[in-house]
Amino acid sequence: MEAHLLSASQIALLGHLAKVEGCDIYNYGDAVDGRRLEAAGLVAIVKAVNPPKNGAARQPYYGVAITAAGRDILAAAHGARVAA
Repeated sequence: MEAHLLSASQIALLGHLAKVEGCDIYNYGDAVDGRRLEAAGLVAIVKAVNPPKNGAARQPYYGVAITAAGRDILAAAHGARVAA
């Protein structure tokens, strides 16, 4: 997938993931973007990073982590290599 084919929200999600070890997705829009990025091989869907201990609390859709391909695409979108 080319960087210019990503939406602004997908690039923003990749940018956030490049700064953290992984995160939980609670927002529906981010969940949709995450699945599209997973289909392109730019992120990996993982178990929730910090799931709530209380079953009555709001639950995340899933956890997500950026892949090396995701870092490369993000670098292309920003014109610089993102630190691993």
